[in-house]
Formats: sequence, C-alpha cells, structure tokens
Amino acid sequence: MAIAAWGLGYFGQPHIITKFMGIRQVSDMYKAKYLGISWQIIALSAATLVGLVGIYLFPHGVADPQRLILDIVKLTFPAFVAGLVLCAILAATTNVMAAQILVVASNLSEDLYKRLLRKQADPVELLWVSRICVLLIALVGYVIAFFKIATIYQLVLYSWSGLGASFGPLVLFSLYCKNLNRYGAFTGILIGGLTAAVWPYVGKELSTLIPSVVAGFLLSSISIFLVSYACKRKVLAS
Repeated sequence: MAIAAWGLGYFGQPHIITKFMGIRQVSDMYKAKYLGISWQIIALSAATLVGLVGIYLFPHGVADPQRLILDIVKLTFPAFVAGLVLCAILAATTNVMAAQILVVASNLSEDLYKRLLRKQADPVELLWVSRICVLLIALVGYVIAFFKIATIYQLVLYSWSGLGASFGPLVLFSLYCKNLNRYGAFTGILIGGLTAAVWPYVGKELSTLIPSVVAGFLLSSISIFLVSYACKRKVLAS
C-alpha cells in the first residue's frame, strides 16, 4: 500500500508535470514517457541499493537514517573524492529545491494573484509578485528547517500526499473524462487536499493501513465524478 501511495502521488506533482507541458511536439511525448519511466527505475533502484549497502556497512544501525548516504560516502571514499560526491548531492538537492520554489511562486503569481485578485496586472507587477513569493517560500522553508518540525522524510511524504491527492485525480479526469467541469475540478482539489492534510491525524492505525494519498486520491476522484455529473444533469434539466 505504501508503494501505491508514492506511485499515485506522481500524477499530481507540478514540478514533474510542467516538464511534460514544456515539450515542443506531441510526437515527443512517447520519448518523454519512456525516458521518465527509465529514470525513475534507475533512481529508485539506486536508492534501494544505498539502503542495502548501508545495512551491510552499518549492521548496528546509524544515528540518523536520513544521513545514510553521507555516512557511506565518508566511510568508503578518500576525503577529496568524498567532497566531490557530497558537492554533487548538494547540487542535486539545490536544483530540485529551486525548481519547486519557482513552480510554487509561478502558481501563486499567475494562477492566484492574476486570475483571482488582479486580472489587469501587467508583467512587471507579476514579476515582483513572483519575486516576493520566492522570498516568502524560502523563509517558510528556513523556519521549518530551523525548528526541525519534522524529519525530511515526513515532510516530503506529507507534501507529496497533499499534491498527489489534490491534483492527481484532476489530471487523470482531464485526460480521460469528457464530462469534467470546473465545479467538479474545484471540488476534487479541495476534497483531496483536505483529506491528505487531516488523514495522518485521524488515527495512527488507520493512517498506517491506508496512506493519506490513497484516501485523498479516492475521495477526490469520487467527488470530481459526482459533482461533475450533478452539474451536468442540472444544466440539461434547465
């Protein structure tokens, strides 16, 4: 069930979907599909291999499992090579972080600020709004890291579940459902996001048995279908 939870979350990740949205030609989608799946197989297999190597090198465990790759590098490589590897890890982390911050800032400035608050906003104004959003997002991230509110794994899982449950069903319905409308879309985003947000707190046994992204994905899908169908019936009746 936990594996299914991570898999479902992929459908709703903006920083992943935007890469496919930027493809120049529709014919290149097949290449991108195989490239994306191949990369995920390599990345997840490598992560699993790191864990197995860690079990062998540290049979008595480590103080912080999140630092396992760092401990392996420092133990197995000379100082100079270890420094290069750690710089590569830091570069990859920084790259992903920057991409996610830019995606969130773009969503806040374009989708929220311009479409809901100031439809007449010019590009210069949107640029400054986007810059302010970048600073605010970075500040929130700094506060979370400084106070160590949760482990990195818990934070990633929580945010992954929220995004996956909010936007994953909507992406699939947009591709395969002709009766989808904006009311069903908004309801699905709201139901999925709220479910993923509160599900870990309803009970440890239940949240362990059914991950939050699975529950949110299911309820969001049901709400999208029912609300879209109800609104369509209402329009036809009128």
